[in-house]
Amino acid sequence: MQAFLARGPVMIERMGADQYGRTLALVTVNGEEAGRYLVKLGLARRWR
Repeated sequence: MQAFLARGPVMIERMGADQYGRTLALVTVNGEEAGRYLVKLGLARRWR
């Protein structure tokens, strides 16, 4: 993840909050979503 974040400017776009009040956000680096990167590496599962 550190190497991914070092690729360029990190953008964080708040999308709202979940039912418990936690922030939901989209994190991208050079246009690539951090979540998709983690799924691609097998470190996360696709969210429904």
